[in-house]
Amino acid sequence: MRFISHRGNLTGINRELENSPEYVVDAIRKGFDVEVDLRTHLGKMYLGHDEPQYEVDDKWLQMYSSSLWIHCKDFESLDHSMNMGYHCFFHNIDAYTITSRSFVWAYPGSQIASRLCISVLPERAEGLIGLKAHDYYGVCSDFVQELEAAYE
Repeated sequence: MRFISHRGNLTGINRELENSPEYVVDAIRKGFDVEVDLRTHLGKMYLGHDEPQYEVDDKWLQMYSSSLWIHCKDFESLDHSMNMGYHCFFHNIDAYTITSRSFVWAYPGSQIASRLCISVLPERAEGLIGLKAHDYYGVCSDFVQELEAAYE
């Protein structure tokens, strides 16, 4: 099971820090992959869910690319991420989307039992029992540190 931090969160939602580069790097240093929200604004790239918050560049993205699952929030960030070879995807409210590395990213509550599926925010839907009952490739959660400890 791959454990993916949702926006850098490890033990719950932290709206003040999530998606900030330092918070994301902290989660990576603790051994987790991280789903980040990437968007473009006035020709620059930013992390931020609802708006551009933290400017990043390709140097930063490349440095951590092996641990990032990049949720592109607009076409420009998707096009750029695909051209750079980053692991990325785009979706809004689709039940499923396919990442650039052929994983199924499931909208919360839309999980499917598949070795290629990432169960997203299971705390909103199936919880730990549901995770253990299926053979998911990974899980993306705001409580990923607790899920990893309980999963063992």
